[in-house]
Amino acid sequence: MIQINLLENASKGSAAKLASGGMAASGSAGGRGGAVLIMISVVLMLGVNGGLGWMAWSKVNETRQESKRIEAERDDIQAQIDSKLNEAEQVRIYREVVSNQMDVLRSLDPPDRILWCEKLNMLANLMPSSVFLTEVDIEEKVTMVETEQSKQARAKWEADKTKNRGKQPEVVKRPLIRYVMRITGLALGPTSVDQFDNAMKVHQAMIDYKTVNARGQAIRFMDAFNPNIEFESMESTVHEGRPVNKFVFKLTTRPIGGQPDPLGQTKNSNVVALAE
Repeated sequence: MIQINLLENASKGSAAKLASGGMAASGSAGGRGGAVLIMISVVLMLGVNGGLGWMAWSKVNETRQESKRIEAERDDIQAQIDSKLNEAEQVRIYREVVSNQMDVLRSLDPPDRILWCEKLNMLANLMPSSVFLTEVDIEEKVTMVETEQSKQARAKWEADKTKNRGKQPEVVKRPLIRYVMRITGLALGPTSVDQFDNAMKVHQAMIDYKTVNARGQAIRFMDAFNPNIEFESMESTVHEGRPVNKFVFKLTTRPIGGQPDPLGQTKNSNVVALAE
């Protein structure tokens, strides 16, 4: 009985060992499968992360390349702008030079410059029969004044407070011309009153005289002169034994070119002697 019980126990023990060994084997097999699954999951995750990282790097690289391209285009456009600005500045300077030169040329030969031969012809036509001219003196006065373009260029330079405003523009001047015309004459008459009246007739005739030139244009003797005729002198005297009224009328032209009338210095004086 004791021996049988031992055998049974031994058999049960062996069975238990066998069952325990089977479970252990089964557990080992299950553990290895789980590890493989974990490794596969890790590899997949690494692959996914790597793919995402590659896509992100590619996007960043593409963005950098696009940024470099845009910067290159920007630099090229800026270079073109700088070139055009430089050309525009050169054109502006050239236009200022041309404008100044044209201003000077207009001063030297303006449209309102007096044709003295025309004025002398008018004088001969407007004189009363009892009046004789003895002398016509034409005095030219010239003053150098700054051109409008030069004033504007210097004002613009002074208003520009930037460092790259360049060198201060030079002052460009042009000649301002005006003329003083003195007419000396002898008025005859039986009495001093008649002589005075005849001299005054010359004064009024210069104001009223109108005619038509060769181009069919209506012109006046006082064209280009200031409206006032000055009585520089008037006196009763004797010329070659005859009593006369000797007068000197002074006419001043408007400044050539329509500029203000500054005091100028005499450049030259042309005297036309008409009688002794």
